Amino acid sequence: MPYLWVFMRRFAFVIFFSLFSLTLFASSLVRKAKTAQNSPILLLEIVQDPAFIKLHADERMQIYSMLITAYTRSQQSEEQEKLLLKLLHDSTYKPYWISLKVSLGSLYLDQDRLIETSKVIKDLLRTPTRRLSSSDSALILHLFTKLEKHCEEKIQEAEMAYKQADYVKACVLYQYLFDAACQHSFIQTFSKQTLQSFLDTLTFRLATCYFLNHHYKEALEIFSRHCPDGDISTLYKGLIEKKLTHYDKAYSHFQSVQKATDFIQWQTFWCAYQTNQLASIPPVDSPFYADALHKRGLFYWKNKKADNALTAFFELESEFPTFSKHDEVLFFMGILLDKKGHDARYVFAELVHDHPESPFAPEAYYRSFAEQEYAKGNPQAISHLKKMPKSYLRSPFGIMATIYVAAFEQEECPQKGLSTAQVKTLNEIIESLNEALRVSDTIDLPKNFYAHIIRAHSILAECQFTLTNFAEAIASCQALQKRISALPIELRPHLQWYKTAFLKSRALLLLGNELEAREELTHMVEYAADSGFERSEHFILALIELAQVRAQAGEMDVAHKLLNKAEGLASDEILLEVLLEVRLAKSQLYRKEGQLDKAMMLLSSVINERSASSLRIQAMYLRAELYEEKGRRDLAFRQLQTTAKKGGEWAERAAKKLEEKYGYE
Repeated sequence: MPYLWVFMRRFAFVIFFSLFSLTLFASSLVRKAKTAQNSPILLLEIVQDPAFIKLHADERMQIYSMLITAYTRSQQSEEQEKLLLKLLHDSTYKPYWISLKVSLGSLYLDQDRLIETSKVIKDLLRTPTRRLSSSDSALILHLFTKLEKHCEEKIQEAEMAYKQADYVKACVLYQYLFDAACQHSFIQTFSKQTLQSFLDTLTFRLATCYFLNHHYKEALEIFSRHCPDGDISTLYKGLIEKKLTHYDKAYSHFQSVQKATDFIQWQTFWCAYQTNQLASIPPVDSPFYADALHKRGLFYWKNKKADNALTAFFELESEFPTFSKHDEVLFFMGILLDKKGHDARYVFAELVHDHPESPFAPEAYYRSFAEQEYAKGNPQAISHLKKMPKSYLRSPFGIMATIYVAAFEQEECPQKGLSTAQVKTLNEIIESLNEALRVSDTIDLPKNFYAHIIRAHSILAECQFTLTNFAEAIASCQALQKRISALPIELRPHLQWYKTAFLKSRALLLLGNELEAREELTHMVEYAADSGFERSEHFILALIELAQVRAQAGEMDVAHKLLNKAEGLASDEILLEVLLEVRLAKSQLYRKEGQLDKAMMLLSSVINERSASSLRIQAMYLRAELYEEKGRRDLAFRQLQTTAKKGGEWAERAAKKLEEKYGYE
């Protein structure tokens, strides 16, 4: 019995000492927490201490509250939210559920998470299982007041941004409030009647902001699904469908508007015009009447009703001379008058004079003469193009003007024996065409404009060749061939391609690049075979050149085949001049082979041809040379005498030879 008593006393002492020690340790943790209450790191260490779990729930909650406050001060929202959710799901801390829930709601509100805050308040306002204490009621009221203030501030901020036309910011704020409204976040904040009014205003503002920010699909969805029906909503839906180019739907909306103002009438008319209809035009006293007349004229223009279009444009021009698109009205009037066979030059002249900076001015200036007058080289028409303002030259019609002037002036210059003035003219042509081609690469040109650009390259190459700038001519020919090759084969101008390739081969020969010239001529033959287009003057001339190159290389059989093919292609009266060149080339080939009789026969056939071609005189001169090779100086002398009387380059050669070899003047 005494031993039992001793044991009991010792056991009680141990229990008492343990409890006392635990109390002391718990008190030390609490004191340590109070000391580190501003440091989330130190507080987190205390919470993670194994002895922390031995504390009383109230003491643990006291330390957790310190940690929550520390997270708030250091703006560690994510950690704070995780801790609050953890405590709310722990039944140990159920007595503190309301304060924890209020803290979570306040955190959400600070993060502009209105929907989550609203859900928290709904949870708090549910009928509790026990009566709320005055402190809990005060916490809930504080959060509710904070929510009301937050909503009020956001609404005022959105309205201010809207009034200041900062529609991007306003749209973000209205969308924030709209999303919350869709989740019924304002049920506890507004009365039912006030809430509906608020929602109507909110959705209208949001849809309007989307519209003003050019987000038309989003605006249309809100107007269609959330805004109440009415003239304003219908008008906006019409304007949005118009922006989306759904003109038939827009037309239907505008027709549904009950109050037909001038603006509505104009929008209805405009959409009808876009859908190729013609709605009733707004009244004469409407501010949109002039615009409607303009659209009516364009409507009739599109539908090829020239008389009706002219009537509309004439009324607009006479009644509204200060109309904003007066230049466009004059332009279409000129086009229509021209198509009906009337003189439209005075209309185009008025446009250029009154609106020199108009985008229609270059074409109006160009259309003062008919296209065929420029093509024929009418001196008056070409003179008009030469006077075109420099600012218009950077337009498609300015480029065309440059090309027509260049073509006219090039024809005025011979290929040989250029005067100083003609050399200057050719250099000016080259400069103007180079500038026109540079401009053509920087502006949008009509799809059918390629023919004019190709012609510009061709004239440029020919002028450079005439001035013996053979390297530049070759570069221009290559640029032209590149442009032609880029076209679909059915659109390629084959004749122009042959002409260019032939000019390039001649330039290469004159530079002494016989190998490259031969390759170019061979390429011409291959191109002709691929395109199936061989009956061309320049292609036949290329065959002659290639035959001569092959003959110089000693390939006589190949040269004969090429000339025979050329002769077969030239057996047409239209190509008579080329046929004579083929015969001259064949004659020279036979002469080179020593077959003088065959050569003589071919020359005689050229001489006896009924043609005014200078090739006949050349054949006479060459026949005199054959007579000399045969030892028939008497016949050669008489042939040279006859040739010298004909005039031209070969006559001059004949006269010179008579003087040098025969002492005949």
